Amino acid sequence: MRDLRTIAWREFRETALTPAFLISLIAMPLVLVVVAVLSSGMALTHTEPPISGTVWIQSSEEFRTAFAERLKRGVDAESVGDLPLVTVNFEGAVAAGSRSEPPDAANPVLAMIPDSLLNPEDLKGEILLTLHDGLGRPQVDAIETALTDTVVTLRQRRAEVDPTRVDRLRTPPTILSTRLDDQGITVEDSQSRKLRALVIPMGLMFLLWGASFGTSAQLMQTTLDEKANKVVEVLLSTTSPERLMMGKILGQSGVALTTVGIYGALGIAALVAAGKVSLILDPQLLWPLAWFALAFLGAAAILAAVGAVVHDQREAGNLMGPIVALLGVPVFFIMPIAQAPHGIPASIASFAPVIGPYIMAMRSAGEIPVPFWQLGAGLVWHAAITRTLLVGAGRVFRVGILSSGTPPKLTTLLRWLIRP
Repeated sequence: MRDLRTIAWREFRETALTPAFLISLIAMPLVLVVVAVLSSGMALTHTEPPISGTVWIQSSEEFRTAFAERLKRGVDAESVGDLPLVTVNFEGAVAAGSRSEPPDAANPVLAMIPDSLLNPEDLKGEILLTLHDGLGRPQVDAIETALTDTVVTLRQRRAEVDPTRVDRLRTPPTILSTRLDDQGITVEDSQSRKLRALVIPMGLMFLLWGASFGTSAQLMQTTLDEKANKVVEVLLSTTSPERLMMGKILGQSGVALTTVGIYGALGIAALVAAGKVSLILDPQLLWPLAWFALAFLGAAAILAAVGAVVHDQREAGNLMGPIVALLGVPVFFIMPIAQAPHGIPASIASFAPVIGPYIMAMRSAGEIPVPFWQLGAGLVWHAAITRTLLVGAGRVFRVGILSSGTPPKLTTLLRWLIRP
């Protein structure tokens, strides 16, 4: 056991206790905060150029007047890349009739609104809108919004309905919900429920996947470097290849836990500051740690074997393509699983080899507990798969760590896996 501890500590020390690693851990949250602040500031201070030129409206005088009033108040429109709506102002004139010439920069909008569309007893017809290509997406959205708002307003006027009162009546009420447990004790409010249902599982998934995959990739890199520098020959003079691989995996597991601990502490601090302490006291959140251990060991076994059989970065890159595609699958399922964590697709994907533990970790952190039979069966199933991966990786590591020349073919790797 002493050699195993020595190898694990050496692997942890040379990865985690380095200035580059510590700087990256500190710099990454700072970069994310700065980017979030800058992007929010850009979105909130973003302004769109106004709509200028003459807007030609083929409709009644009543509609043109109402449309011009609507434009002068500014129209909230969607802008590509902006989360909040942007206000588009109008600088120009509204003219009556139609034009025979196509729209241009001075006359960017031609619209025809049939009177039947404004008749509350008819409501038939459609707006024919022709636009100049120089208008941007927000300007087009503003014109369309102003036209539809004006149509609705005139319908309400002709139906002798007060638009202001209708808007008030259609305003949704504020709901203050309270959740009680079996003893009648308040457990969560509606905002906490949303955090628990979406934000926490998704954030936890990104954290565990990033720590697992990133640290496993470092394991492959250190193995490749030690093989190229002949350091591995010195290490193998004191221990066996299998114990060397396990020591390196244990050392990198400490790096992964350090990463998860630092970023997890930042997340917990944010929840405490927001007054959501109850979300982090749920024992159900301990389950993702078990799934993280299985996910990390499986990924580390695969990448340790890759680092042992290749001889340079080019060969490693050729093998990493399909591995990255496999380990990256859970990222693409984050939103579907967050929206339906207990559906049939999510339940089936939870038992998929290698990627299943990531999906189980996300489901376990959700609002509704995963059925106990799925937790038990999943633990047994993925523990067996992880053990198989570690044994197979150990066989490949034992033969490949001292190999030289061209990288082994697939048939050779299979022979190494099968050989006891």
